[in-house]
Amino acid sequence: MWRGMWICGVLICLLLPACSSRKPPTPTPNFMTWSQQALPHKKQMCVLPFENTSHIDGLDEKVRQGVAGHLSVKRFTDVELHEIDARLADIDKWHKLAPQDLGRRLKCDVLVYGLVSKPDNIYVGVYSQLALEGTLRVVGVASGDILLHETYTTRLHEMGLPLSPVSLVTSMVRNLWTFTDIRFVRAIDDLSRNLAALVPDLPETGASVSTAPQKGPPV
Repeated sequence: MWRGMWICGVLICLLLPACSSRKPPTPTPNFMTWSQQALPHKKQMCVLPFENTSHIDGLDEKVRQGVAGHLSVKRFTDVELHEIDARLADIDKWHKLAPQDLGRRLKCDVLVYGLVSKPDNIYVGVYSQLALEGTLRVVGVASGDILLHETYTTRLHEMGLPLSPVSLVTSMVRNLWTFTDIRFVRAIDDLSRNLAALVPDLPETGASVSTAPQKGPPV
């Protein structure tokens, strides 16, 4: 019996996606074109309030704050979240506005839309998994083009390998910790960090925009 449960737990881990970090994707052509315009101007980025389909109160704002914090180390000129919220309070039904209109009212060059959700958690005694999922959509204000649209899922795993009835009880209790507040905070931080990592940085100031060959001196 114990051997069968051990094998079951191992198979679950092998079949589920690993929780390792992903490398940021190659910037899309839209992002490359947009990022090289009007250099060395630092473009103002506004991280809008996130949507929340997880049914967990406050998850959207916690992930939004985390994403904004991790994005602040990039070369964008980040606008403080409280400033964005104050400006949005004066805009009626802002979420229904086109990005170009909303961005101009907020005085931002790029808008970051977000969505957070919670896939089904798994708990089978010897194995538990906590999953949070987030989606980012980055839109350039001037053209309304989507510069980036990516989704990332954070998965925290916990598995015990019971060799006796006593160790089975111990593993089941330990695996329940996956759903505690501490693990939940860790999952939020992991999700926020990886979502922000999906957003490419702007070129360094003074970086060459054109790769066209230079003409030689007149003969």
